Amino acid sequence: MVLKLCPHMIPTLGLRMTKLRLNLIFVAVAGTLVTVLVAIGCLAFYLFTGPMHPVRDVEIFDDAQILDSTLVKRELSRVNTFKDTRVIVWTRNGSPQDNINAETLNWARQHQDLNLMSGPAWSNGTFIITVSVEDNSTRGSGQVGTYFGEDIKIASAEAQTELREPGYEYFKQRNWSQGVVAITEANARGMARPAVRNPTVLQGIALAVAVFSVVNFVSAFRRVRRFESDAKVFDAVTVNVNERVAATDFILDEGFGAKIHNAAATLLRNYTDALDVRDSIKSTSFFALNVLNRPLKKRVDAFSDKTDQIENATDMVDRATALYSRDEQNWQAVWKQEIDDTRSHLKTVLSDRTLATKADSSLYQSLCEFAKEGIQKLDQIEYGVAYDDGTNTSAYLDQIARIREELTSRMNNIQEDVLLRSGKQKRFIQEATERSLRSNRARSHSLTGYFDTRSFYAPAAFATGYNNGLRDYESYKESRSSGGSGGTTTGYGSSGGGFSGAGSSSRF
Repeated sequence: MVLKLCPHMIPTLGLRMTKLRLNLIFVAVAGTLVTVLVAIGCLAFYLFTGPMHPVRDVEIFDDAQILDSTLVKRELSRVNTFKDTRVIVWTRNGSPQDNINAETLNWARQHQDLNLMSGPAWSNGTFIITVSVEDNSTRGSGQVGTYFGEDIKIASAEAQTELREPGYEYFKQRNWSQGVVAITEANARGMARPAVRNPTVLQGIALAVAVFSVVNFVSAFRRVRRFESDAKVFDAVTVNVNERVAATDFILDEGFGAKIHNAAATLLRNYTDALDVRDSIKSTSFFALNVLNRPLKKRVDAFSDKTDQIENATDMVDRATALYSRDEQNWQAVWKQEIDDTRSHLKTVLSDRTLATKADSSLYQSLCEFAKEGIQKLDQIEYGVAYDDGTNTSAYLDQIARIREELTSRMNNIQEDVLLRSGKQKRFIQEATERSLRSNRARSHSLTGYFDTRSFYAPAAFATGYNNGLRDYESYKESRSSGGSGGTTTGYGSSGGGFSGAGSSSRF
């Protein structure tokens, strides 16, 4: 028996498996594969490019008589470093008050024959361990310091302390020799280590690739999802688009009718352009579906913008056809929406408290008088429409458009006056108001609103923008008032004499 796998048996979460979706799966698989390979490569690089230079020389000065010198030399001679290194071990009996950084420097100055210093720093290729024993009875305690030549130094004091910690437990158990060996082995993995072999760097590389893979997939997924969503809207709003545009041919090509004809012609051009953009996006290859492909993003953005324009334009064409043809089914409802859109803005003028309190009193009083007259004129248009046979449709729409133009002009004057009196808050209020205006314009669906989308000033946008601008300004002031400080200091005491060799010490 042969089992045949039909296409409808493939689970696609209810969605058709388009070329874009298939490529999206490839992007996810490729990103995962690359991330795994890079992680394996970083791990292999870390494991097979370790320190390869045996310690060049080991010298022990056991003044505290706590070490098995033979054991220490044998174990340290087996330690590998990234660069030829000479290890000096000095032990001493000390007290809690000692600054063993200064004590180590003084000791080095007393032993010039060891050539431990080179100017204000420790000699190149030199690693010094100082163990200052304070208690060696039942439990070991004291201080330990590590010091580095300039060419092998570990610059961070925090890292130096961390690399001494492997010896602490041995020292507390009075196993001084093994503690010295543990500290040397830990530092050997950090001294003169190439930056690229730093575990943090390698982890960062692997993490960066993983993050890029995730970002790349998320970006590709969002672009595909956005395109498919826009494509679905595009298909819905362009059904019979040629016939719908042709239905406006009876409208006289004059006055407001001329605007409608021009917009309808633009709609058809946008429709043709959008088809080309849509097809180019659909044919995007697997290799082109990535976050770095800016042309693809521009095409997706362009298609989205075209779809929005076409959606608004088809809505405009349908409204125009209903108004001019007096479609028995919905022409009255469309006219009511047309008039109510502008009427609502005029009513906002009369009720908005921000406008009443922040605008210049004379400008606001004049605006209120205009709003009342505008509402009366809209009432007259609404009455006239009910008894008109369609002959005066363009004239009525022109009257509504002029009301909106005058309202916009007056609102712009009020905004300019308010901004002049806003001082340091001006920029924030202006930017917030522009954002609010763009949002309000996007919500307008009237026929007249379609043609003044880029210019109309909705009174409600002023109040929203003004209040948001004040909040943005307060947030800005708070962010500038924050601050802080901190730091860590190490040194060689008052007898250092300008010596600045790398090294530090800590207690155990």
